[in-house]
Amino acid sequence: MSDFEAKKAMVDAAKLLADKGFAIATDGSLSVRIGPNAVWITAGDARKGGMTQDMMVKVDLDGKPMLGSRVRELPEEMRLHLKVYRDNPEVRAVIHGYPPGATAMGIRGQEMGAVSFTKTLRRLGRVPVIPYTGAESDAAAVSMAAGSGNGALLQGNGCMVWSETPMEALYLLEAMEYYSRVTAELDGPAKTVSNTMVRDTMMRNTAVSELPGVTGLVKPKTSDVRHGTIGRTNIQPAVKAEAPRVEVRQQLPQKPQQSPQKPQRVTEKPREDVMAEVVRRTMQNFHL
Repeated sequence: MSDFEAKKAMVDAAKLLADKGFAIATDGSLSVRIGPNAVWITAGDARKGGMTQDMMVKVDLDGKPMLGSRVRELPEEMRLHLKVYRDNPEVRAVIHGYPPGATAMGIRGQEMGAVSFTKTLRRLGRVPVIPYTGAESDAAAVSMAAGSGNGALLQGNGCMVWSETPMEALYLLEAMEYYSRVTAELDGPAKTVSNTMVRDTMMRNTAVSELPGVTGLVKPKTSDVRHGTIGRTNIQPAVKAEAPRVEVRQQLPQKPQQSPQKPQRVTEKPREDVMAEVVRRTMQNFHL
């Protein structure tokens, strides 16, 4: 890339980094290598959501500002960027960000296993956890990870990815965040997702969908599957076949038909007449 192309690509990637919540205020950094010994890198006080081209510094691979560069604060992770470039000539862009889910995995010391259920995750590959101490050894460890993969989780200091362009590096950072969400959805935060885990989970779901009476709209509860009440070989049909109704009627004794009886005449006085008589006699006694 030319100077102009490199700075424009960094501005575009930085704004997306902030929009996705992968960088907070001035945290994080981006860099692009141009030529054999020059790197554009974001200043230490550059706000990623409002990035402009004057918030970048041009340095050589030793970290010295090049002729004509404005004096700005340099990011503390700059030595990690430069070490990756020095040891891996094929790398042209590096991003250091803080996607929440992936950052949490790094803090727990939980690496990302190589998976293949999306194209971007296949490219991402395995992502190791590197303890971040602030020492020079951190840069060497990150550089070794760049030689065999496309990203690293810095334990306690976010994540780093590298690629040919800033936008491609951002895609890898998105893949890391997506991986962390899938991990939490499948088996909780204490386990690492692998191809075997994904395959086993898919097989379990397929087995449930093939049970008798299960359709796309009616499925058994997860608790029933876990406790073994569904999926056993000795399952009985939910509704048992009933005997034909005609056979039941034949076994019942036939009742003789009775002729309809005429309604009997009611000889008792209605309740209203009885009450009237009681009232009449009571009034006579009262007059006496």
